[in-house]
Amino acid sequence: MLDVALVSSFLGNTANIVEKLKSEKIVSHEGLVIYQDSNEVEYRIDLNIGDPKSRFINFKNFLKSKTLKKLLLKH
Repeated sequence: MLDVALVSSFLGNTANIVEKLKSEKIVSHEGLVIYQDSNEVEYRIDLNIGDPKSRFINFKNFLKSKTLKKLLLKH
């Protein structure tokens, strides 16, 4: 996993949401790609949202979670 300070420097307050997703074991993979020629950085997270039957319910529950609402209100 990428260092929290590195991710925070790119994502700002959004890094809190990414950390929460990781603590909930929803993030299955993350990566950082640096494109030197164009001076761009790409940060990607892959989410594990469960089997097809429970995907919508799991994602909806996360979006409705009190923790996520608290993180979003901090912006």
